[in-house]
Amino acid sequence: MLYKNYDYFLTIAKLGSLTKAAEALYVTQPSLSKYLSRLEESLNIQLFDRSSSPLSLTYAGKLYLDYVNKMADLNRQLQDDFDKIRNDEKGEFTFGITSWRSSIMLPTLLPLFRSRYPHIKINVVEGKSYTFESAMLNNQVDFCLMSVPSNFSFPATYESLGMEKIYLAGNRRHLLVQHALQQPAGPDGIHNFDVSLLNGEQFINLKPGQLLCRLNQRFFNQHDVHPREIWSTENIVTALNLVNCTEYFTSIPALCTKMEHLPENVVLFEFGTPPLEWEIAIVYPKNSHITRTMRLFIDTIKELYSYPA
Repeated sequence: MLYKNYDYFLTIAKLGSLTKAAEALYVTQPSLSKYLSRLEESLNIQLFDRSSSPLSLTYAGKLYLDYVNKMADLNRQLQDDFDKIRNDEKGEFTFGITSWRSSIMLPTLLPLFRSRYPHIKINVVEGKSYTFESAMLNNQVDFCLMSVPSNFSFPATYESLGMEKIYLAGNRRHLLVQHALQQPAGPDGIHNFDVSLLNGEQFINLKPGQLLCRLNQRFFNQHDVHPREIWSTENIVTALNLVNCTEYFTSIPALCTKMEHLPENVVLFEFGTPPLEWEIAIVYPKNSHITRTMRLFIDTIKELYSYPA
């Protein structure tokens, strides 16, 4: 319905004269008159009342004017959107992250990114790390933030954020915790806990299959230490809150220290030699296309959450 050179129609409607419109458009008056005749023929309706001077729009002409103005606005918006995409200011992608990590990271990450790139839409998929393999293979997420190795069955690309320490969390009422706090603290102010003392101690682990659960089990086997698993949970923050109200232990990644308030009875320790840690990375299928808008988001993550090598 939008005839070509719609600006011709808008100029005629604005000036109310074919002669004045032709002068403003730098075209001849006969060619502009022919344009208007073809436009009305194509629409099969009269747009101007030619008996009046200046020309006035018919009822149909007013409807068409409203339509043309709306379409012109949409065209300008489309061009503006294209410009923003070309300038890395607009786009959309889907990002996977574990639920516990998202609760700590996203309140800082998303507002910062949105303040810089308000027209980029981010879809966040929260879940367990072991669900992200199928999510990436089924194109449900473009990339994920997670710990590695992830034991994926497909080739993946890893962009490392560095090695994240895993801390032992204990309740300050526990006698072993009180004893460890009497020892000198390390350079970063964190005390060390003798991992052998965990033998037989009650420990809250994550559910089997989760990466931190596997890491804990491998670590304890290497040190020939066998805590007594009292509970298991799917959420690291839940484990931390359980330690706060019981004299048990758990392990938490360093990101948990960025929580606004650690539970008041929880004390964190380094443990193991060398201290327990895992690698954090941006993960996506090998040879997949990372758009420039995705790259902006990945770079913002690295800016906020990179760890020392």
